[in-house]
Amino acid sequence: MAIWSCLEIEIKNIEHWYLKEDGSEVTETIAVKHASRQAHLAKHKAWFEQKKRERLQKSRDLWEKREEFFPHLILGGEVEKQLTRLGIQSKYLDQIIEKLKRLNQYAKEWIEGTYSVHRLREYGLDVSGESDSTLRKYGQLRKFRLPNRERKLFEQHIKTGDLRFHFYPDEETKTIYVGYIGEHLPTIKFN
Repeated sequence: MAIWSCLEIEIKNIEHWYLKEDGSEVTETIAVKHASRQAHLAKHKAWFEQKKRERLQKSRDLWEKREEFFPHLILGGEVEKQLTRLGIQSKYLDQIIEKLKRLNQYAKEWIEGTYSVHRLREYGLDVSGESDSTLRKYGQLRKFRLPNRERKLFEQHIKTGDLRFHFYPDEETKTIYVGYIGEHLPTIKFN
């Protein structure tokens, strides 16, 4: 049927009526998005992403829904505390989501080969490691626990404004662990 070729189906004889804040009435015909074909899903992807994002109002929501939003990353180390107890300021929430989405996409596609900073930059991420002098003096501040309780050096980090995302790319399992999201940690140049 031709009706299933459309991205949305207008439901005739069913209208949505409501009052606006100023007291005026609004009546709208309801259009229902559907996906009877694979191409429909692709066309509705932005809408689905927007609806998903609207469910995140604060950093605690981000932590609670981390596996849904970032299934290819493992958030651990200090991240739970930073997102739930400390509550990263809401002005950073969109920035955090965007950077984690890009890192998640890299992790999803990293199925062979070695970890690559250059490849990560193709995802629009400003990534680098720490200098030897910073690691000698402040390396302990960059060690976080993996889920198996082992402590690893999370020297790789995404730089974005006032925030840093420290992560550990496990070459053997092709897994990316995020251990820290927060303000710039001390370095030889920045302390």
